[in-house]
Amino acid sequence: MWAGLWRTVNTTFSVIGEFALNASYEVVKLKSTVDGIKTKAAVVAARNATISERVKKSEVALSLAEQYMAKCQNATKEAKEFIKTKMIVASSKFDGDSKKKEERVKQLLENFTVCGSDHNVTSTSLDVVKAEIESNLTSLAKWGNKTKMLWNRSSEEAWAAITNVSTGTNMRQKWDGVLTELKKHLDAVVTPLANVTLNWSVTEEEINETEKLVTTTLEDTARKLVHEHGRLCNASRLLTALPSEMNLLKEKAVHYSATVKSLSERANENAQTTGQYTKALGTIFPAVDSGSTSGATEHKLEMVNRQSESAQANAASVLAIADEVLRDVKSTNDTVGGSLNALRARLGRIKENVKNIPGAERARKLEERCDVIYENVTTEAMDDIIALLHSDLMGVSEVEKLRASLGSISTGWKGVTSQLDEADNKTKAVEASLASTEKEMEESKKSFVELLTSKRGELCAVRAHLDALKKYNSSLGVRVNKALSD
Repeated sequence: MWAGLWRTVNTTFSVIGEFALNASYEVVKLKSTVDGIKTKAAVVAARNATISERVKKSEVALSLAEQYMAKCQNATKEAKEFIKTKMIVASSKFDGDSKKKEERVKQLLENFTVCGSDHNVTSTSLDVVKAEIESNLTSLAKWGNKTKMLWNRSSEEAWAAITNVSTGTNMRQKWDGVLTELKKHLDAVVTPLANVTLNWSVTEEEINETEKLVTTTLEDTARKLVHEHGRLCNASRLLTALPSEMNLLKEKAVHYSATVKSLSERANENAQTTGQYTKALGTIFPAVDSGSTSGATEHKLEMVNRQSESAQANAASVLAIADEVLRDVKSTNDTVGGSLNALRARLGRIKENVKNIPGAERARKLEERCDVIYENVTTEAMDDIIALLHSDLMGVSEVEKLRASLGSISTGWKGVTSQLDEADNKTKAVEASLASTEKEMEESKKSFVELLTSKRGELCAVRAHLDALKKYNSSLGVRVNKALSD
């Protein structure tokens, strides 16, 4: 009976130890799963409190389960050591035998078939105990109490057999003390195992739900990141192409500057020429009647002079605009450079985040899409890109900064374009004014020449008349002198 009880108790703790070991393996497997979830969730955990809390909760539950399993395994080792060292050992002797009980029980344990064949004693098998525990995993505490009751009954039966052969004293007290300790060891083993098995299915379900949530969230995050990358990629491509466009505007400004300088020189030459004509008229005809031909010519020359001055003023305005455009182009290009650096940094982070999400092919697609050259480099395209940078994109703060930066670039770009339009209009006005001025100058020159020619004819007639008068006076003088001499 003693040997049968020993085998039953030992088998019970062996099965519990096996369950604890298997549970420990399951804990390790689930910890690996949670670690994988945590690694995946790193991309979104900072922005998703639910995932972060669930992962932490799973980690805490598994850490607690790991501690319980460690306690269960340690308690199982202590119980088996107690069985080995205390349950067998006793100070009593059997009647008619000089061998101590310990040695006798060991002999029986080594050959338990004797107990079964000679004394009809049985012990609970490993498979039976395992089946009982498996069927009571959700109520191990209840099973433990039932097991202790069975041990009590087996203990009484064993004690009845022992008293028939024992010659020792205080044996009952020692026997009951061993049984009490065995029950304590059973509680020490069952309690942590029950704590784990009771919540195990809940923990597994929560971890599975967390894994599903992380997978769904990562897919949504990947979609949003790819979406954001596409928007930012368009901005990057446009900003990359913009400096070339701004340099073309710069070349236009330089062209307008050179053009109006040449036009200004022509206007200045025209002004000098008209001044010479005006001076000539004043010298040759100091008292010109404004209603006369010479007066009309002088009026034309004055008008030409005013047109030349207006052309020079417009030319000076265009030069000022060109200088301002050059400054604005430089400022805008500097802003483009800073924005492009920030934008590429954000695109790089998106690429790294996408790489951490299952499906590395997304990262390759992202890289390919940003290599496409942006052809429609216009302010309207810039406005369209800004309009598509909504706050629903992943990098909200960075997107807002980019929107502000692109807005500043767009304003500068439109300002430069407007300034160049103004410069173009004023340059055309200068060209038109000079064309009109030079036409007037040609007409004035023609009138001036005609006037001089006309006046020359008149002067020649006067001179001829004066010469005739001179000859007449000379002849008259000769006749007078001759008359006086006669």
